Amino acid sequence: MNNKIILQQMIRLSRIIKDSREARAKLSSIQSQTEYFIVEGNQSTFIRDQANSSINNCLYVEQYLRSSVSSACKCLDGFDASKMEPIDYISSSDVKNKFVDICLGKKVVATINLTTGEIISINTPKQEIKAKDNSPTVKS
Repeated sequence: MNNKIILQQMIRLSRIIKDSREARAKLSSIQSQTEYFIVEGNQSTFIRDQANSSINNCLYVEQYLRSSVSSACKCLDGFDASKMEPIDYISSSDVKNKFVDICLGKKVVATINLTTGEIISINTPKQEIKAKDNSPTVKS
């Protein structure tokens, strides 16, 4: 499958993840404002409980979508699972900049060009191991 098509899907799913996060934030606000209500003379936590349930549903959807983005990333031509970890989200700033970094641990090992779909490896030069002479110099 074409990388551009896969990337478009990953971006679309990432936008849904962003919307879900924003919905969770609003639901959290509702939840905190509705600790207790008096309904027909009785204390009610119905609104808070429903908001909490909705927050949990949003989290579940976000996790599912992140997993979907990650799975799609593994299908990109040029993706090497032995040398890079799949991304699970593409931010709006990544889309604006047209590049997404791929890491292995905390080290950036490649970049995805969102315009062309190309994965560009970042080759860091191997550092030569040099023995450092720490002995004091003797002047004669």
